[in-house]
Amino acid sequence: MDPEPYTKKFVPCQVGPHIYENTGELVWSGACKFQNRNAFDFRPVDGGSEPRLSLILGDVLETGAGMKGMYVILNSSYQTVQAFPAPAGSSMIDMHELKVLDGGQRALVIAQKAQLVDTNPIAGAVGAMWVLNNGFLEVDMTTGGTVFEWWALDFVDLGESYSVSPRGPGTFESPWDFFHLNSIDKNRDGDYLISARNANTVYKISRSTKEVLWRLGGRTSTFQLEGFNFSKQHDARFRPSGNASGTSISLLNNAADDEKPGATSAVLLISLDESTMPFTARLKQQWIRQDGKISRTRSNAQFLDNGNVFANWADRGYINEFTADGRCVLEARWLSGRLNTYRAFKANFAGHPSEPPVLSAHAYGTTSETMTTVFHVSWNGATDVASWAFWGSLAGSPADIKPVGSVTKSGFETMYMAAGLFRMSYAEARDARGISLGRSPITNTTIPRAVLDLLGSISLPATPGASPSAVTPPLTELRYSTGSNAVGTPRVVYDVLSTPYAMAVLSMIVLAFFFRQYLRRRSFRLRS
Repeated sequence: MDPEPYTKKFVPCQVGPHIYENTGELVWSGACKFQNRNAFDFRPVDGGSEPRLSLILGDVLETGAGMKGMYVILNSSYQTVQAFPAPAGSSMIDMHELKVLDGGQRALVIAQKAQLVDTNPIAGAVGAMWVLNNGFLEVDMTTGGTVFEWWALDFVDLGESYSVSPRGPGTFESPWDFFHLNSIDKNRDGDYLISARNANTVYKISRSTKEVLWRLGGRTSTFQLEGFNFSKQHDARFRPSGNASGTSISLLNNAADDEKPGATSAVLLISLDESTMPFTARLKQQWIRQDGKISRTRSNAQFLDNGNVFANWADRGYINEFTADGRCVLEARWLSGRLNTYRAFKANFAGHPSEPPVLSAHAYGTTSETMTTVFHVSWNGATDVASWAFWGSLAGSPADIKPVGSVTKSGFETMYMAAGLFRMSYAEARDARGISLGRSPITNTTIPRAVLDLLGSISLPATPGASPSAVTPPLTELRYSTGSNAVGTPRVVYDVLSTPYAMAVLSMIVLAFFFRQYLRRRSFRLRS
């Protein structure tokens, strides 16, 4: 839950909830909206009448900020429609789970509180000690009331833990985390499935009695695991089994046991047979982390409607998508090792931001013939934009704004160049049918001092308020847009070097270099 410690270095808005296209292009960043705070379990959810997004917001370290973690629900315009703190019964918010149910009427959240308990010999300690009691709550999101509540210490022995207990009694501020609950799911019968990382166990909990119906894995497993094992697992979920006498579940096996780590992390699909004793668990299928490494913490797995499996391995935001037969069709990770994820999800989502598009315009040129206005436009979170139309005024008056040109949307930020100096402008977003979706505020063009000095000595050929046909046609999108096939320094350098003027300059530089070398050798021979 804790963010990076505060320093005086400049920290841009990078941390927080984000949405990307399947190609890796940014769609929406919520980093600035949430003041660069950590966000967990960010996902699309069923909001009933409209799609919504849910997330768990981390704490803020700055003294006096008064900003503790909270559960947040956003609408499709990225506006906060609901925000609530840890529910009654939990002393602090937990980062691991916010599972929205029943069209936004209820939610499953993990609860925790420090508790002084008598230990037993199995736990390796004698006398009272502070233990972090994990539980989960089903809450009514309309009233804030608790519908169901379950606590591990009421049903689970401390001896089930694989976590090393402290030698002393511990403290209220730093209790022994013997259980570490990290996911909750609910089936149609109303029973719950929970994953306890520090017990290496998945538990099924009865809705009616709260008793543990069975344990999968760990020290006291109800099932015999045939040909597989798991440890430090995350994201245990009920899956359709197709078998009336059994259950199927999935989990992400971190395989990160401290004593006997596995070869690599993997997504497991497990079939549970409860028809005869002893119960048996069989591995139906697994999808192995593509780079062969281990995710020591975090991670989740998602089974998509098309049969594919989407896996988030957490470290550097590493993700894979697999087909049902195990073929990897997507692999991506953050460039920076400073950035990680807790969970990631893939889904169809349409965003309609309430904020308008943002336009930046800059003037460039050294002569009246090369005077150019360069536009950069983006709309954080808009998913339906197909093209951008630009409107500008040569005279610098809103009354004289006329069409400048249009270009296909290219990436998160689209660039467009137009001949002439448009002193003010705005950009209009259009969908695939050409219908206007919104427009940026009118923006004054940034004019460098050198251009202002040039304007004082020349008269531009285009008259103020002239129609777009009176000026040179805009340069093409293919050459100058910032899409994935035409972006970055290499392309810009290539365009500059491909002009006759630049080639002449380059030739002069090469000739000067060889002439200098000739003079150095001649000088050396004269001294000799």
